[in-house]
Amino acid sequence: MSFGTKQIRKWLLLSGVVVLAFISFNAFPILAKDTPKKKESAPNQDPYGSVWQKVRPEPKAFNSGNSSAVAGLRGEGKGKFIKPYWKGEKKKDMPDSLAFWEASKLMDANDYAKAEQAFVNFLTQFPQSPFVPKVKLGLAVCYAKLGKKEEATKILTQWLTDYPQNEMAPDAKAMLAELMK
Repeated sequence: MSFGTKQIRKWLLLSGVVVLAFISFNAFPILAKDTPKKKESAPNQDPYGSVWQKVRPEPKAFNSGNSSAVAGLRGEGKGKFIKPYWKGEKKKDMPDSLAFWEASKLMDANDYAKAEQAFVNFLTQFPQSPFVPKVKLGLAVCYAKLGKKEEATKILTQWLTDYPQNEMAPDAKAMLAELMK
């Protein structure tokens, strides 16, 4: 069986593509090893800001875009009342959530005096809110940024007593230690 010129050209082209692919997959990792790596960024010099970055709400959770929810029905039917409910409804419309978001925007803008007042108002208006631990940490960061170390220390000490198992407890302890220096 003899190959025609067209078949040989196709075979050579296909072989060339395979060889180039093989070379590129094997050569580029070697080249990547030799390229200089980016310099590691310096560790965060602001221990209070790092606490806030962990506490602050995610901006995408509070975007102003369209939100969606799924309607569901509870009940047995056949003459019984069927109660509709919403599944997946956004929590951003809750007043405490909006207040926390507004205070967070002030923190992100480095307006610590106004953020402090917003956090104090939040604690007065929503003492039972699930955001209270985060708000208290935010308030402690405000106090620390404003140079009110006594108030920050007092808030953090009480926070560690009230929420010792909170995921932010190690960060609160580190911030307290930094304030005690």
